Amino acid sequence: MRQILLAMLLVPILGWGVTIPSPAQEKSVLSRLEMRDYNVIIEASADEILYTISTKDGKILDAQLNQAELQAKHPQIYENIQPAIASPDSMLMMLHDKQF
Repeated sequence: MRQILLAMLLVPILGWGVTIPSPAQEKSVLSRLEMRDYNVIIEASADEILYTISTKDGKILDAQLNQAELQAKHPQIYENIQPAIASPDSMLMMLHDKQF
């Protein structure tokens, strides 16, 4: 019985290799775009927007690219996404279908 109690006390202290992501590491998916040849996942991290590019069959070409890296590595995808990027000065409004 003592060993069980000791183990129950040590698990929260030692963590047993469990890592809890800090808020700075957490990302939330903003959008998934399906283009003709590629899929793009757009995520928001604590300080920037990140892009993951994959092929239609799921092969990841590049992951966690910031906007400058996306522009350098995949200029055609960047050109398609750029008009939809909102800035504080823009008056971008996104509409959605009420069926969703």
